[in-house]
Amino acid sequence: MTDTPEAQAIPGEPPFKDGALSFGAFYPKNYLLAVFADGPTARTAAEHVHGQGFAADEVIVASGADVLAHERDVEAEKGLFAKLGEQLSKLYTDESADAKTLLRLAAQGAAFVLVYAPEDAQTTKAAESLRTFRPSVMRKYGTLAIAELT
Repeated sequence: MTDTPEAQAIPGEPPFKDGALSFGAFYPKNYLLAVFADGPTARTAAEHVHGQGFAADEVIVASGADVLAHERDVEAEKGLFAKLGEQLSKLYTDESADAKTLLRLAAQGAAFVLVYAPEDAQTTKAAESLRTFRPSVMRKYGTLAIAELT
């Protein structure tokens, strides 16, 4: 495997460092998520962020088809506890609406870049780098909240 974000653009479960789910919903804790209109733009943005000092295993590129397939897999594997947790989280957060927006963008062919940025300085650096490519959505999944960065 090469040391580029392209190497992380693989189908299946990406290697999220701090987990990808919270109460059964997509929640890649400590990752910045940026959504781009197409795959080539997302790959270029990922290469740019990689050039800013982020390691290959800290940058994930996913096509809309990958995101939709991942969602189908997660839904198929959810147990009773995860389904209950997801319903409870809908009472207190906007995660359900956010997830629907992301899935709609994925169905329209958008591509996704996720950057592992647990520290504020890393988040700022990644966000500044990705803004150059005009993402339609950019947010940071923190420990307790999602921050919109666009």
